[in-house]
Amino acid sequence: MYNLIQDDKILPLKEVTVSTTKRKINFDELRRVNPVSHIITSDFIERYGTFNLLDVLYAVPGVTIVDGHIGFFGLNSMSSYTDPLYILDGIESSAALSVNAHDVDFIEVLRGGEAAMYGVRGGNGVVLVNTKRGKDIAPNFTQKGIKGLQAPGYHVEKDFYSPRYETEESKIAKTNDGRTTIYCNGNTTTDSKTPTIISFYTADMPITYIITIEGNAENGEAIHQTFPLKRTRQ
Repeated sequence: MYNLIQDDKILPLKEVTVSTTKRKINFDELRRVNPVSHIITSDFIERYGTFNLLDVLYAVPGVTIVDGHIGFFGLNSMSSYTDPLYILDGIESSAALSVNAHDVDFIEVLRGGEAAMYGVRGGNGVVLVNTKRGKDIAPNFTQKGIKGLQAPGYHVEKDFYSPRYETEESKIAKTNDGRTTIYCNGNTTTDSKTPTIISFYTADMPITYIITIEGNAENGEAIHQTFPLKRTRQ
């Protein structure tokens, strides 16, 4: 409780309550190397609307980018480049800005005395690119403000051809069946309780066929098995 003295009178003031909300951290702050560095979060990269991390660095105050080279303190009079030190997930790498922008958790930029921890290598500043880990990586990235459309295609599926030997015309035909691929069916379902019966006509020449069965079990396990089938009579 505070009092205000006005014209020799004491005026009591109402109690003032100050409240605040905790700042939401949307990046892995444990990987940050300096508390006063400039941070570019993945949310900002998404809003920025670019896949090029070099363009994102335009958001850093005082940055100069010429011909793909970065300078935090301007270019010197000799027109030589003063690129910063690049760190990718804790390892020095000149390819740090080449990673997919959607894989980045945050970019940390050291521009002043905070870069001294890297010694003379950090004399021109340091750019640390930290990528996302584990569950933070989205398998399908959708940029805000952009809706993806996929035009429907048109496809007429054709059945695998095999002669119809059950007709009267085929029974009296004199031509030989010389097919090398006899039967193909990509939509067959079976299980241990209800076996599937498949029947087909072979070609006319006595030969040994190779039967290949491929598919996926209910648990996702891949199935691949081959075995011979010998035709001995013409």
